[in-house]
Amino acid sequence: MNTDTAGVAGPRRNLPQMGADIAGLSVGDDGSRVCYIGEDAHVYLDWSGVGGWHTVDLSSATNAPLFGGKGLAIFEAGPQELRVCYVDRDSHVQMLHSEGQAWRIADLTQLTGAGLVHQTTPLGGFSSKAGEWRVCYIGVDFHVHMLLVSAGRFYAWDLTEMSGAKVTVASSSQLAVFASASLWRVGYLGSDGH
Repeated sequence: MNTDTAGVAGPRRNLPQMGADIAGLSVGDDGSRVCYIGEDAHVYLDWSGVGGWHTVDLSSATNAPLFGGKGLAIFEAGPQELRVCYVDRDSHVQMLHSEGQAWRIADLTQLTGAGLVHQTTPLGGFSSKAGEWRVCYIGVDFHVHMLLVSAGRFYAWDLTEMSGAKVTVASSSQLAVFASASLWRVGYLGSDGH
């Protein structure tokens, strides 16, 4: 089914920003979720539920910093717990997270002491098991980084350094993350074209 959420989610102040990522998620019987960046650099969430499609300006709801990069990721961290991650204008990974009906903001770069995000690269986010989730990105050092939250504690890992992998070319690189309950993988285009 092809649904134009712009027409059914109600009037919008801002259309999606050209060239910015769009992220989507299906959450079973609870419907679908679509995140996008508006022309005003705010993060928006469209969702289907009782009464049709709805829109919320997550940036205004949380007083979040403006979007400033390319990366946007959405994933479910548990029942009724959505995570929306994006790159702000200071090259920090920001996380908008729901706790029931309330939305909150957290600066993951600041909380973890992680390196800055290269502005032209995507984000990948996933939940690998209850209470544990990860966000991956390419840093200004052209390394693949992972932010991990496990049992309420925050960690930052430089996966390139840890694995001895080749340095990535951030200006043209894509990033893909794959996860199941017990396994996760990160893929990227290396400086040698592989």
